[in-house]
Amino acid sequence: MAYDNLAYSWEDADAEQARIEKRKLHKEQEMRAHRAKSVKFMMCALILAVMAAFMVSKYVAVYETGQEVEKLQKDLAVKQSYTSQKMFELEQSADLSTIEYEATTRLGMHRPEKTQIVYINVPKGNMTEKTADSVEAVSNRVARNFNRIKDFVVSIFTFN
Repeated sequence: MAYDNLAYSWEDADAEQARIEKRKLHKEQEMRAHRAKSVKFMMCALILAVMAAFMVSKYVAVYETGQEVEKLQKDLAVKQSYTSQKMFELEQSADLSTIEYEATTRLGMHRPEKTQIVYINVPKGNMTEKTADSVEAVSNRVARNFNRIKDFVVSIFTFN
């Protein structure tokens, strides 16, 4: 750009104005890109925070369930101990001589003789035995399995 004089040229002013506008536009585009990156970063951080909260809530639920299982196992052990103690007391209290005395005196029973044969008739009703597998249809089993899968999926996505 060689000029013969030092006069202000409108073409240079327009070019300068265009450069200024271009810089403003470029800076604005950079700001938009920076905002977009910031929004993406915030969304990722939010998703990670939600996932972390979900995982923590599931671990807490598992821990609480484990504590409840331990408590129930201790209660079961106590009750089994109590039951075995009472069974022992019951076995100790059952005296066969007392039972035989009651049967012979109060009920009028007597022991069968060695040559005597005793038959016991057990009446049978008109019934048949069927197992659950032979009665249950395939569609019921399929529906039950789908319900189990549905319950499992729902349990994964619920917050307790």
